[in-house]
Amino acid sequence: MYAERNYNAIFGEEMGTGARMRSMTPQTTRSYMAFFSITLMTLAYLPVPEPESGAWSLEVVDPGFVDADPFSDTSLSVDSAGNVHIAYISGPMEAYEMPSSVKYADNSAGSWNTEEIGQIPQGHEHYDVSMVLDSSDWPLLCYSNSTQINYSFKSTSGWSNGHLPTLNWSWNCAIAVDRDDRVHICYTKTVNWIETRLVYAVLASDGWRETVLATESWINSVALAVDQNDFFHVIYDSSTVMKYCTGQVDSSGNAVPQETEGIDDERNGVDAAIVIGSNGTIHVVYKGGPGSNGEIVYLSIYSGEVVSRHVVDGSECRNPDIALDSHDNVFVSYVSFGSSQPDDLGPRLVCAKQGDKGWVKNVVAKLDRDILAFLSTSVAVDSLQTVHISSWSGALWYAKGQVVSSKPNDMILIIGAAVAAVAVSSGLAAYFVLKNRK
Repeated sequence: MYAERNYNAIFGEEMGTGARMRSMTPQTTRSYMAFFSITLMTLAYLPVPEPESGAWSLEVVDPGFVDADPFSDTSLSVDSAGNVHIAYISGPMEAYEMPSSVKYADNSAGSWNTEEIGQIPQGHEHYDVSMVLDSSDWPLLCYSNSTQINYSFKSTSGWSNGHLPTLNWSWNCAIAVDRDDRVHICYTKTVNWIETRLVYAVLASDGWRETVLATESWINSVALAVDQNDFFHVIYDSSTVMKYCTGQVDSSGNAVPQETEGIDDERNGVDAAIVIGSNGTIHVVYKGGPGSNGEIVYLSIYSGEVVSRHVVDGSECRNPDIALDSHDNVFVSYVSFGSSQPDDLGPRLVCAKQGDKGWVKNVVAKLDRDILAFLSTSVAVDSLQTVHISSWSGALWYAKGQVVSSKPNDMILIIGAAVAAVAVSSGLAAYFVLKNRK
């Protein structure tokens, strides 16, 4: 490991370990009584969507809330033993006057265990969480609550929580680790609502080192990955164009950008996700188009150049994430509101796999039109090529399975049609041979 994590350097005097304890007031008591009632209602009335294919299984990890806050996020990783780790934000509607919870769930013990890592005060409108596993499979995560970037990691002594040095209007965070387990966090900071700075933070032995990579009038989303040579790769949506920034961190822990370029001159990319292939190819997915919904767009970058770009699914989609299997096959999870199956406009959780002849899409689950939509997705693929997906929809859903190219009945019809065509062709050939002989 690069260095033992120095708790005082990371967190100063505000470091807290383990579960957080808070004083109870009459107001918070009423809020938590309301929360208890909501939970009971959720358990009684939570609609459980059925998987659309026998290749997928679906379960509820956390029942959450009937009336959930529309601002939520989830981040999923699979460790070397195949255990699933999920970081997520669980929040009720603002009317309940309760904070949102930043939670962590894992199934390492054979069943799901959930823990609260922190809270986001009621009234904050921009929530995101990002998680990564280090080389020992310990989870590390960052999350924003509009006023600061929080950093947490788990060890044998439990969870340790703190925040980065920069305060006030910080959000859009993403986390990664390099080959020495050094922690990298990229986030945005808004200054006087005039400009937004893209900040790169590295955890050195003496604390956080921060570098401003770019300054824009506005930045909507950030995605981060660090490759096997310790180059960092950042995708962000600037005020003028979607951009790609790469560089390295020097021996002191300062980020040194080497190249920044626009990769989408139509400025229609937000909610980007990034993953790096074994040959150094950068794979990116994002939502294109104005508004909450749009196209799911995939592009690949090699040696700093965009080498491919195409649409995975069209115009009524959102919340994409991307993963690779051990063969560098590309998988994309996202939420669709009608473009995958035009006959049903209810929200659907979709997983797509890139194939030789285009994208193969599976509807993992769907909800009725009057039910809260899937609000976020995260995807990972384990060493056995099993796909794992988490999604928030008033509850934390977990799905696993395989992307299948066609239903068995469809394959039987195709084979049957082929056999029939061969039979007809053979019959016609025999007829003409006999006719010519006569």
